[in-house]
Amino acid sequence: MCGIIKMLNIVEVIKMKNKKQNNNYLNQYRPVEVIILIVSTAIICFIAGWLLSIKFTNQNVKTINNKDELSDFLEAYDTIVKNYYGEVDKNALIKGAIEGMIDSLGDTNTTYIDDESSNNFNALLNGSYNGIGVEIAKKDKDIIIYSVFDNSPASNSGLKTGDIIKNVNGQSVDSMSTSEVVNLIKKDTTQVKLVIQRDNKELTFDLKLNTVTLDSVSSKTFEVNNKKIGYIYISIFASNTYEQFKSKLEELEKANIDSLIIDVRYNSGGHLTTATKIISLFLSSDKVIYQIEDSSGTQKHYSQGNITKEYPIVVLVNGNSASASEILASALKEQYNAILVGKKTYGKGTVQELLKTKNGIQYKITTQHWLTSKGNWIDKQGIDVDYDVELTDKYLSNPIDENDSQLNKAIEILK
Repeated sequence: MCGIIKMLNIVEVIKMKNKKQNNNYLNQYRPVEVIILIVSTAIICFIAGWLLSIKFTNQNVKTINNKDELSDFLEAYDTIVKNYYGEVDKNALIKGAIEGMIDSLGDTNTTYIDDESSNNFNALLNGSYNGIGVEIAKKDKDIIIYSVFDNSPASNSGLKTGDIIKNVNGQSVDSMSTSEVVNLIKKDTTQVKLVIQRDNKELTFDLKLNTVTLDSVSSKTFEVNNKKIGYIYISIFASNTYEQFKSKLEELEKANIDSLIIDVRYNSGGHLTTATKIISLFLSSDKVIYQIEDSSGTQKHYSQGNITKEYPIVVLVNGNSASASEILASALKEQYNAILVGKKTYGKGTVQELLKTKNGIQYKITTQHWLTSKGNWIDKQGIDVDYDVELTDKYLSNPIDENDSQLNKAIEILK
């Protein structure tokens, strides 16, 4: 995934479409329950925490008991339930009301999260999910297996990259989208039967779904002019990313690297706790790594590390490096003198809370701003790079290291 975004679906996981679904539910709501559900979305929770782009919390949300403000809503709700000529899904009404309130704020980072997106993104941030462990893509009219995760049910059963999926649980996938195939595969949470085509032969695989660990970190070395340059790519700051990064960094340092490239291109963020721990591997505890600003003032957050490392670092970024990626890039630039190569970053300088109502409806709201270690707010501005380098068409058509102009510029600087 280094250096170029993939327009793929991770089976059972990466299908992040903001679809509005009108599912029927058996739960029926009394007016008092409706009040609790709706007013709970109107409260801004100020929590000094460790998540940047998404912050999970079990804290109860206070409610506002103001009947005058809610009277119009309750009147409309009761009228619709009592007089609408068709069948009314009360749960859908509540979800629609919450979504409408959030949309009225005009903040693209404050959003309603449908069940499917919530489950999928939670899996990404957790770093694992229950499934078979493949990426799929549509090529012409075929659904192909683009990649197979190591130590997954798919790899253990013998599925291979390039296999064409023809049938899932007895149902043909001809003319289906990747999303529809994903839904078929994850319909049964315990097992799935796949018929695939390989070398003009049809093969059947019975797979038991299991926990699949998502690798968000990869590494390698480049040896140039008698210099050993380490390289680590981070795709997302998931719960298990720090452990993966620390392990890869230790391997590189044991191999006596002279310098390091950290690649966060196309990394949209994730857990701030993870980014903080990774930054702390390079900076001592007297170094500020970011600041949080809210209505109560500004608070500085320091590294948790013991020492400041000494070898040179280049950070690769682009216009899709956002949030926690920008925290890492700015902290290493301002406190470590790391060099940034690529394109200006996305520019997301806000903090969101992920909240859930008692009945499981999830939404996230902006609660804070974050500033760089030196107090700069980069929202909608991004972080400027030291070397502005475009990816060439040659790389986009053939994404290998030799064609990666941004990576090669980083190597040139460090060699």
